[in-house]
Amino acid sequence: MQPVNNFNFHNYEGSNIGFQGGNQNAEADILRDLRVVDPAVDVKKIENKKDRLLADTYKWIRDTDQYACFSRWNDAQPDHDPYQLLWIKGHAGTGKTMLLISIIRELENKYKSDSLAPSLSYFFCQGTDTTLNNATATLRSLVWMLLAKQRHLISHVREEYDISGPSLFKDGHAFYALSEAFQRMLNDPKMSPVLFVVDALDECDRTKPGLDELIQLISDSISRSDKVKWLVSSRPEIDVLAKLKTLNADTRDISKTLVELDAQRLADPVDGYIKHKLDTLRDRRGYDKSVLAEVSNEIRRRAMNTFLWVSLAFKVLEKSHGLYAIQRIKAMPPGLSELYDHMMTRIENVEEVDPQDCKRVLACAALAFRPLSLSELIALADMPPEITVTAIELCGSFLAAREETVFLIHQSAKDYLDENFEDRLQQSGTAQGHADIGRRSIEAMSSVLKHNMYDLDYGFKREGMKAPEPDPLAPIGYSCVFWADHLFESGETSSCKRQLSDDGAEFRFLKEPLLYWLESLSLLGKVPEGVRSITKLLNMAQTLDGTGTRTDRRSKATATRTVRLWDPATGAHGHPLEGHGDWVTTVAFSPDGKTLASASGDSTVRLWDPATGAHRHPLEGHGGWVTAVAFSPDGKTLASASDDSTVRLWDPATGAHGQTLEGHGDSVSAVAFSPDGRYLTTNFGSLRLSFTSALSDQHRDKHPTVHSFSTLAFATMTASTPVLEDHLKFVDVRNEARKIQPKQS
Repeated sequence: MQPVNNFNFHNYEGSNIGFQGGNQNAEADILRDLRVVDPAVDVKKIENKKDRLLADTYKWIRDTDQYACFSRWNDAQPDHDPYQLLWIKGHAGTGKTMLLISIIRELENKYKSDSLAPSLSYFFCQGTDTTLNNATATLRSLVWMLLAKQRHLISHVREEYDISGPSLFKDGHAFYALSEAFQRMLNDPKMSPVLFVVDALDECDRTKPGLDELIQLISDSISRSDKVKWLVSSRPEIDVLAKLKTLNADTRDISKTLVELDAQRLADPVDGYIKHKLDTLRDRRGYDKSVLAEVSNEIRRRAMNTFLWVSLAFKVLEKSHGLYAIQRIKAMPPGLSELYDHMMTRIENVEEVDPQDCKRVLACAALAFRPLSLSELIALADMPPEITVTAIELCGSFLAAREETVFLIHQSAKDYLDENFEDRLQQSGTAQGHADIGRRSIEAMSSVLKHNMYDLDYGFKREGMKAPEPDPLAPIGYSCVFWADHLFESGETSSCKRQLSDDGAEFRFLKEPLLYWLESLSLLGKVPEGVRSITKLLNMAQTLDGTGTRTDRRSKATATRTVRLWDPATGAHGHPLEGHGDWVTTVAFSPDGKTLASASGDSTVRLWDPATGAHRHPLEGHGGWVTAVAFSPDGKTLASASDDSTVRLWDPATGAHGQTLEGHGDSVSAVAFSPDGRYLTTNFGSLRLSFTSALSDQHRDKHPTVHSFSTLAFATMTASTPVLEDHLKFVDVRNEARKIQPKQS
């Protein structure tokens, strides 16, 4: 077997070997790999974070003309009127999320006893969690719920999944690939009617594919099929109807498509919510009838019919004696932003802990890429547990804790902290805040990580594994996955420069506990995410000059563009081989040892005489970084892989270009010849593997399922030898055709 090259973060994309394409549980595999979150479980979590759902507070929606038009289905078939969309529009804190949950609950009860009723498929965008705030996660979740209820539609993703495997749903093109499959499902005559629900479109990321692409998909689906309806919500700044161009010409009355949560419409629902909250105070000290009446009047006058304002006000009253209740409420200004300002001023004057400790906790929560567990927050804030817990309680107007998870109470709270971070939390700004979290993450990991964190037996598989109690990775789980992302977000700060320097904390971490970190990522099931983030960071490190500012890649230190030859017996090295204009990404010796090939980010391959250091000639033609090179066993062919999605074959003796192997569709990160030279395998994109005849450029993809790194190696085999256990079979390429297929059991 060929030796495996050193680990290279720039080439790794979580690639695997051994795709089990003939899996009898293919449908289960597809649903498992498609799943981001179970929206039904997620809705329960959202309900637990908020006050109990009051049916009477939201039943008004059923009496609106808009809801009546939208919810009309005839014999489980749409009525062909244009009202396939219902848009709930309202400012922050007006109860949009809970309104949609109440509608979902009502429809679930209505449909559960009717086998011909429409399917329900829903997703709640959450701007405070990067795994739930994007168009891809939204579409994956909607399709996941649809396929779980209408299994026959899985056929529309099965063929592509057999080729691409999990990367069909997880790589950078997942939204577009899944959109095409979604359109095929809509065209399927066997598809039953379905109602899609998406909450908080305004919290969906705009980065492509993002909000615009998601709204376009909604528009296309309405035009394509009368079996779908969409219930969506957003703040007013997201003008859904303006973006849904296909509706503009057809909709006779836009008012039938829009429910606006304005002050008039919310007056009675908010009043009912205030009465409910007042009932919780009746048995508290000092809250007699007169106090409750005055509290009620003051809250109604200031809340401006905003559920969230009412909720925050009663949080303060829960900790106040009735004698001080009126005074506390009168101190609260109308308007959410103004109220948050008032709450921050209160935090700045607390005496139980240092106010800076509260601000550090808020900064961590605001900058985190997902909600943190309590133990993770303690590690990131680098504060004693009792101080951290007290700070969380004192920040109750911004933070809440449920089931050992700490989260921001509302997207508007995050918006406020983001907009006022420098003035109210940390004068050095968000970039330094990210740098601090990155540094503390490295410190926390360095103090905890060790070999075999879970004391597992050799060869133990992750499937079915249970973490020990207490879990040693629990406090650093977030840090293991996101530490590099925080350093990346810190940009050009002096702190970032120190972290990324040769003697900085990051490179010390990579040099010392690197393997422990990779092992822990594996235990957490987060290897691809962790490696992708560090790749992004290392790419940034290449563009920082000595002052910590960005510079052109071609002005990097010359040392990164050289190749050195060493005498392994003495440790001595000769003159560096210079000539590349960018980083050298990989090298390979010819079988006879007389030629050395080096690949570079300058899009070239260079051939050297290792005995003399003489440079022969550059091999030019790639349109991107050259990521891998390999010689055929007879040394007569050199293969080069590139992030331009191609592999090129060369004659190393003359430098002549032979074939260009195309069709990968993504960056090619590794390449290897079979021992007999008949086959070439390429590893490309996110989790893909391609086998190619060395005698032709025909190839077919197979997607793996077991993690590997950025390099490939062949076992010794003949043309008809089954390899990679029972999953692949090769036939003789002399027939000018080659098949890769599951072995029949």
